Amino acid sequence: MGFGVYYPRDGDWKTVGDALAAQTVDALKLLARLLPGRPAGGPKDNRIASLCNWLEGPSLVELWSRLGPLEQAAVAETAWSPDAYFNRAGFRIRHGKDPDFGKPATHWSGIEEPTLLNLFIYGEHMPLDLRDRIRTLAPPPERLTIRSYEEIPDRIEAEPVHRSNGEPRALVEVHAVLRLIETNRVAVTPKTGQVTAGARRLIAVVLDGGDFFQMVARARMAKSGFMTLETEGPIRSVAWPNLLAGGGLVRPAAGRLVLTVAGGNALDRPAHETLRLLWRAWQKARFDELLRISGIRGVSTLGYGLSEPPKRRRRIASALGECPAGKWIPVDDFFDHIRAAGHDFWVTRDPSRLFMEDYFKPQPLDLWSGNERWLILQGRYTLCVLFEYASTLGMLDVAYTSPVRARSDAGNLPGGAELISRYDGLRYFRLTALGRYCLGLDDAYRTPLPAANGLFRVAPDLKIAAEPGRLLQADKLVLDAYAAPVSAGAWRLERAKLLEAAEAGHSIARFREFLARKSSVPLPPSVEEFFVDCEDRAAALELGGPAFIVTCRDAALADRIAGDRRLRKLCLRAGERQLVVPSGSEVAFRRALRILGYGLPGRSRSGTDEIG
Repeated sequence: MGFGVYYPRDGDWKTVGDALAAQTVDALKLLARLLPGRPAGGPKDNRIASLCNWLEGPSLVELWSRLGPLEQAAVAETAWSPDAYFNRAGFRIRHGKDPDFGKPATHWSGIEEPTLLNLFIYGEHMPLDLRDRIRTLAPPPERLTIRSYEEIPDRIEAEPVHRSNGEPRALVEVHAVLRLIETNRVAVTPKTGQVTAGARRLIAVVLDGGDFFQMVARARMAKSGFMTLETEGPIRSVAWPNLLAGGGLVRPAAGRLVLTVAGGNALDRPAHETLRLLWRAWQKARFDELLRISGIRGVSTLGYGLSEPPKRRRRIASALGECPAGKWIPVDDFFDHIRAAGHDFWVTRDPSRLFMEDYFKPQPLDLWSGNERWLILQGRYTLCVLFEYASTLGMLDVAYTSPVRARSDAGNLPGGAELISRYDGLRYFRLTALGRYCLGLDDAYRTPLPAANGLFRVAPDLKIAAEPGRLLQADKLVLDAYAAPVSAGAWRLERAKLLEAAEAGHSIARFREFLARKSSVPLPPSVEEFFVDCEDRAAALELGGPAFIVTCRDAALADRIAGDRRLRKLCLRAGERQLVVPSGSEVAFRRALRILGYGLPGRSRSGTDEIG
């Protein structure tokens, strides 16, 4: 039969003996002929033991020395890779050709004439015990440098290239979105807890310059006759609530997103610290960005067949950490770097269960070449992480075009698809100083934004006047929530408005600190007194909980019940004939009432009303 390559389903070989035991006796014979001297014969176990002896101790050094330079590079890179995995595509990118595994078989999947390389790498894996021994012989491969540019073109194939500087944008937007959520206006769907389409449009309004794309989803007929879907946006308006929820700063409640205690504290924390917290939390999030790739179907049904998103993100983050800061990186060069520098990952081992939808005839991914599959799965996943999450957090500046017809690999797919995802238009990115800080490459960070003070002036008569052109959308949201607008750029502090905000769960003390921090002058004494009075009035009453009103036949009966030694502890007088009974005391109240000689009808009867 010849020597057949075996691909383990569980990923790693623990020992060389395990890898050899999976081969046929004919395959072991072919491997034994590569060794000096007379090969061992007899039972399969004897043959395996003989080969294992050669791959241990001083004999391993001899076998290593007999490998060619390209084959030694393949062994060394596999041994120093995170999973002892031989990345064929990455090796080809790095060296320009494949190492010599031998003559492939003509009529079956295997190798007819193997080389010594097959004793070190079995299929795509190196046994873990052999990996540890190889690391004592071969130093780690040199790190690859990724190609980068100081300048990039303004147009690509007649398409204008749009640029977005993520760092200053994210430093403002994180507080703007938190402030918007603080107003209880961001709705979520009851079933999934995800923000609604209307809420995404609301978030886009407070983003610096709006979202990357207009929120457009339109169907059109392609030349092939298939219906395709052109999708642009939303991107940042989806990423922000996902990131904030993943970081524990917001949560769904009663159909709205609300701030947690940590979210309220984040409003008083420097923005860059919050952004780093969100990136680190997102590395552990269970949400799968593959669900955001609109052209791929079957993600939610594949289930266990998908790799864990945190593992994929760690590989992408490792590759980002090797990018030079402040220089533009073409996304396709970054793809090559992921594959060639040992950061490759997989989305699923069974791509045949995922489909690229052309709306009439879905095509399984296993119909396409390995490189196309990588670009569709790992490539599109990487684009989403970069464009939707890393860029939103200000870790990257991005340069992008419309996603329609931006990548040639989409046009080669069945059905004449014009795009696979809304992220197809990402062409270049640039690692920022904030990105290095979030990735842990730098311990300290200095914000490029000027201090956000002197934005408005608070007068003794409780009027707030904004400085023209300086007020941010996030600040306007805060003022609208706590103060009454009187004209463009002007508000008035009113007790009713402030108490209304307190009833909605907003903090009067936090608003006072907000005004003090951003006002061009210290708060006047009259304003300080106003806040003290409002905080005192907001805390003067407490909602006790639900209760029942019991209406007695006459005032004499109400007096008798309210004065009874058992019942007087369970109810309160409320008018001439009314008694208020807390819900928690209802059972005891009824029992004591029966002892007194009276009964109370059920709640559905007209004699008892619930309040609270």
